[in-house]
Amino acid sequence: MENRFRNGIINSILRNFEGKYTIVDDDSLSILLKQVETLQKMDCSDEICMKQIADAIDANEVISGTISSQNGIIYVSLRNQIRDSKNLNYSIKSTFQMEFPEFLLDYYAGESGKKLLDLQYNLDPHKVPASTNGNLSVTFLKIKPVPGTNLNSMEFKTSDKILVGVLEEIKEELDKAIQYSRSKEYTESIEIYNRILNAFNERLSSESLKRLEPFVREIQTSITNNYNLEYKEKIIIWIVIFLIRARKI
Repeated sequence: MENRFRNGIINSILRNFEGKYTIVDDDSLSILLKQVETLQKMDCSDEICMKQIADAIDANEVISGTISSQNGIIYVSLRNQIRDSKNLNYSIKSTFQMEFPEFLLDYYAGESGKKLLDLQYNLDPHKVPASTNGNLSVTFLKIKPVPGTNLNSMEFKTSDKILVGVLEEIKEELDKAIQYSRSKEYTESIEIYNRILNAFNERLSSESLKRLEPFVREIQTSITNNYNLEYKEKIIIWIVIFLIRARKI
């Protein structure tokens, strides 16, 4: 997963910024990487090791970040730092975080390459490929765990008797989902929320679903919150790409 995403970023840079950068590949770094392994055994942090390599190869920009996956969702945090070759100081050029379903990994690898190097480039959610059911299923956001939820089926007011009946039916399930989340059983909580959403789609007309939109958004937010809370416990993989700007002749 990490190699595929990293290679996607590299290919995006080569394609969209042709001739502007040389990307230092792993083969060229093989000797330095062995030195890094030795340094890491001596408690050298990833950040320090990364900068030591950048200094050794005189890199102009350093892309770094983390990628992890849980329950079909990929979480990415990336930044591009500019390295001053004279005083060896680093400054942030761009930084962002996002989450997306696994089937969009290649798409967002390409988008990341453009956003990391071009400060004017904005990710357009309307251009995101649709899932198999034709619905967009991706949200960009800063990953900030949000404990608890304001979701309560009984707070949703409607005069539609069918909707009232449906909300009454799911109240017990909804309470279970909230309790699972509070007890840090996030996967179980997410499963219940997804069952509720599936039941809505299967049983309700488009008109009824329209009336339920605020409530559905709350459920979707609760699902995202559960993913974010669970995110803290994931194994996170470090990604690094070194760039050298093309020299003017």
